[in-house]
Amino acid sequence: WSSDVCSSDLVDASVAGDEIVVTNGTYATGGRAVGTNVLVNRVAVDKPITLQSVNGPEATIIWPATSPQRPAFVGSNAILIGFTLTNGLTASTGHTISNQSGGGIWCQSGAVVSNCVITGNRATSNGGGAFGGTFYKCVFKYNQFGSGLSAQGGGAFFGALYDCLVVSNRAISTSSSGGGAAQCSLYNCSLIGNYGVQNGGGAYVCTLYNSILRNNSAISGGGGYGGSFYHCTVVSNSSVGIVAFGPTTIASNSIVYYNTGANLLGGVVARYSCTTPLPTGTGNITNAPMFMNLAAGDLRLHFGSPCIDAAANLTNLVPLDFTGKARPLDGNGDGTAASDMGAYEFDLLSTVGTNWLTSHGLDPNDPLVFATDADNDGFTTLAEWVADTDPTNSISYFAIDGITNVAPVEVVFQSSSNRDRKSTRLNSSHRT
Repeated sequence: WSSDVCSSDLVDASVAGDEIVVTNGTYATGGRAVGTNVLVNRVAVDKPITLQSVNGPEATIIWPATSPQRPAFVGSNAILIGFTLTNGLTASTGHTISNQSGGGIWCQSGAVVSNCVITGNRATSNGGGAFGGTFYKCVFKYNQFGSGLSAQGGGAFFGALYDCLVVSNRAISTSSSGGGAAQCSLYNCSLIGNYGVQNGGGAYVCTLYNSILRNNSAISGGGGYGGSFYHCTVVSNSSVGIVAFGPTTIASNSIVYYNTGANLLGGVVARYSCTTPLPTGTGNITNAPMFMNLAAGDLRLHFGSPCIDAAANLTNLVPLDFTGKARPLDGNGDGTAASDMGAYEFDLLSTVGTNWLTSHGLDPNDPLVFATDADNDGFTTLAEWVADTDPTNSISYFAIDGITNVAPVEVVFQSSSNRDRKSTRLNSSHRT
């Protein structure tokens, strides 16, 4: 179906399996309550149909007609695609949780929301942006909740988020928790610049996979408070990257570094993670993780990072990295594929480039290509790439030409103009 209005009449007239397609516009009139709830929803998709915009959230905005009113209600097995949901406000305290929660959208079990922007909404209880639901490629920003003394989830509460951006949401009431998300499962999500008054600026008692938590803040656990973190990168949060809550808070295969106040606190169980000081647990390291550009927010691993090939195999839980690369890859060129710590898997083949290998007659599809010594000069293919020497020429390799035996000691070697000692920590010598 197609319509130039986002009308509840179309939903009422539809049957299970129908698709309603909505054209561009800002829809700010009408609405209705669902069931016994008193809070009116601007759009109520309360049957298993799909409501989808033609041109996406930038062109199709659902704006409540009155206040308090929620932009959208999505029922069990219903689907909402491609809208901006904004300016929602739930009922005041004293009403039921369903009337106080989900300022931007309330979802029943089985509801799916995709490619939506949930922004500028407020709730008096849980979920300033959203309550419940499964979200794909959505943006949660500038949502907040207040009034409820122990409310949770400035951006999202009790949902599952995939490939979502959760940015600049706030939990501002006394003792509130989870500025970005609370009691959610998050997959490949970025939680940036969220604020919680009390606990968990980024996430509160969530389970996170392949997610990035950066520049969030709270009194306790600026990055996260409680929950589980698998292959996550938790940096530049204030105060404390991760704080324990409940019987077990886990950081597995994660990087928790450069957080203000502390990195881990309160009995977090760390396994194969990069943080400092060294926590109890198996496989942890304290070395700086070596990001591509921390200041710019580029948290991919740089060549030579100690986090490369240093994690445990969790491909049953996290088979892909933040960008969709398959884990594990051989990131250090030793011929054995192993997972990396953090949200990104370092791709050595892409870093070296297939052209460099093929130009020397080497097979980029050979899993042992970097670990072999094709010219039998004592240097692996990877070492020759680092030094910018020829991996198929036995007289082309890095070597020291001479060392003086009087002060000041001088070490002499030839160097490739394509290499910088500061970036590679190794120069090359071409013997001819």
